[in-house]
Amino acid sequence: MLNEIPDRRSGGSFRIRYIARMNRLRPLLLSAPRWQGVVLIAGFSIVISVLATVLAMSLFSDPAPWGPALGIAVLIPSLVAPACSWPILGIMRELEQARGEAMRSASTDLLTGILSRRRFIEIAEQAFSDATVTRRPLAVILFDIDNFKTINDQYGHRTGDDVLALVAKNCRTALRPGDQLARWGGEEFVVLLPGSTTPEAISIAQRLRAAINASLLSQSGQEVRVSASLGLASTDLGIDVLDRLLVMADRAMYDVKRTGKNNVLAAGVEHRTGSHAAFRRRP
Repeated sequence: MLNEIPDRRSGGSFRIRYIARMNRLRPLLLSAPRWQGVVLIAGFSIVISVLATVLAMSLFSDPAPWGPALGIAVLIPSLVAPACSWPILGIMRELEQARGEAMRSASTDLLTGILSRRRFIEIAEQAFSDATVTRRPLAVILFDIDNFKTINDQYGHRTGDDVLALVAKNCRTALRPGDQLARWGGEEFVVLLPGSTTPEAISIAQRLRAAINASLLSQSGQEVRVSASLGLASTDLGIDVLDRLLVMADRAMYDVKRTGKNNVLAAGVEHRTGSHAAFRRRP
């Protein structure tokens, strides 16, 4: 009974190594032209067939006709391997393409081309964990396009979609290379700002607000003007949970919505726009 344990472990270890090798071989087969993959599989099959034939015939005590046996060992895989591997490689390529498209759909918002909410949360959780270890600040911005329902009602949902896509495009140009922009849902967006304190996040939020205000569309001879309400929160306020950071940014955003829209508000700090910008602690 005790001897069965190492056998099972060795069998499991062999399967793991086999799967790992196959996973390394799969990208090679799929990245090369299809005919090269067929040649590679056929060549491998021939080598295995010849080795198996040599091993089998060496076990016979009587002299064996090596020539015909080796000829058959080469001929059969030369015919069978290409006929089988060509359609199999085709199916593998189609599955890999479908897999890639599914992964892109899961991580990218199809309308705007920016990150999806699901992918953003994955990135933000990892960034928050790293920030906790390195003790570097991290901030998030949540913003909501003002009067978006009115835009949809007045100009149609297609114009609303165009507004969302244009806002996403303009906001990407206002962000730093390491920042992450995602569609949070509907007309709401979220931004992750690694390494940003509250004052730095406010500065970036103001750039975003300006980029959004510059998102103009022409519809039936009329200009569709766009603005947004932005709320933000940073870990330099002592927030140590990602969900709490998002909740505080969300509350700040809705404070802006209630007090006039088209502005920026930080959790714990109110930022007034214009040439006389000032900061004050919120009660």
